[in-house]
Amino acid sequence: MNTLRFIFKLNNTCKYSTCLTSRRCEKYPQLATNHRPYCNVSPTTTIRTLRERESSLVLEYENGKELYFPHVWLRDNCQCKQCVDPSSLNKLIHLKHLNIHISTKTTELVSFGGSNEIRVTWDDGHVSIFPEEWLNRLSFQQKYEDRAVIIAKKKLWTRSSLDEVPSYNFNDILTNQNMFLDWLMSLVTSGIAVIHDAPTSYGAIREIADKISYLRKTVYGETFQVISKPDPSSIAYTTIALPQHLDQPQYTYIPGVFLMHCLQQTPHSGGESIFSDGLAVAQRIKETDPYSFQLLSETHMSYQDSGFEPAVGRFKIKSIHPVFQLDHHGNVEKFKWNDHTRGSEILIEWNKVKDYYRAMKLVYELLESEEFAFKHKLVPGELIAFDNTRVTHGRVGYTIPADSPSDIRELEGAYVDWDEIYSRIRVIAEELGVKNLNT
Repeated sequence: MNTLRFIFKLNNTCKYSTCLTSRRCEKYPQLATNHRPYCNVSPTTTIRTLRERESSLVLEYENGKELYFPHVWLRDNCQCKQCVDPSSLNKLIHLKHLNIHISTKTTELVSFGGSNEIRVTWDDGHVSIFPEEWLNRLSFQQKYEDRAVIIAKKKLWTRSSLDEVPSYNFNDILTNQNMFLDWLMSLVTSGIAVIHDAPTSYGAIREIADKISYLRKTVYGETFQVISKPDPSSIAYTTIALPQHLDQPQYTYIPGVFLMHCLQQTPHSGGESIFSDGLAVAQRIKETDPYSFQLLSETHMSYQDSGFEPAVGRFKIKSIHPVFQLDHHGNVEKFKWNDHTRGSEILIEWNKVKDYYRAMKLVYELLESEEFAFKHKLVPGELIAFDNTRVTHGRVGYTIPADSPSDIRELEGAYVDWDEIYSRIRVIAEELGVKNLNT
């Protein structure tokens, strides 16, 4: 029979060499631990008892809340150095050797001056120790949005609700880790941020990207010029107006963040950049036109791009996506939109095609409407970064007068992927001791 025991230990010495902690791993470095950041979810009440039910450990709290942790999951997620590599956090015990019918021999609640841990001795003799706050964070009853895998909640905006675009100094981003982290978090929450006082020469965009990790390379290179060309491979390299779009949806894995650096701006009328929050547009359609929302979420449409670039030669890139990509709660997590690279394949029944086009036109109209779209004319030395899976961008057309051929609009562009940004956020936050990012 399983034995439940409560052990209250008030000194700073832990006799369990397999102990996993979060806060105490820094306070008591003599403990053999694997450090997991963001174990910052503290229970609102205290544990009344531990008990077993249906091959699970149950934490029963004084307020009546019960958290269930299946034995097989607990054993699979033991964090001791025999089970997890402390450097890479990779598992050392593989599924091949995991007994899905494993049971506990004893479970103990160990208290260290207000911080609780649950010590489990398994029927095979192995010992695992789990901080209570770690279990709370990973509870199967915890809302998905509150888990630490989500860096921060996104704040949807319209032109009127976005009072001003978050703005940062170029040198501060490069030299101040707190400011750098704040800038990255603005990209996560608002999806857009401006860096001012950057050099007006090529290379500044790479300095920013290198501080994150590395640039995402496409057929257009690691960086690319956005400037009018006599024989353009893309309409971006012209002076005509561009409707709002997201870059490179023809890729299966779409670039995450677009970095756009202004080197020179036309002094004449036109040339403003236009931005809209695609997630806010999607939410509006979800609330006002559920049928169109369903079509845009379920129907896959092709995107394609072909041409010639010196670095790669001829290319033909093609993929297929829905306009709205949903998470498992049915909320839009990624938005994919480019009117110019839309292909001809639409995976839908013939008698719904007209409805689908009506839904796409609704997206277009909202993106370009005064309610959602705002304009900003970049000045030389400004670098604007935005979420390329969320924030659409376009351009007001402009002309280059015949008597002023040097009055051009010149930008340098590049991409960084979200996985690299999230990684950098977690590393910096851990270094700075910031834990409450998922709020």
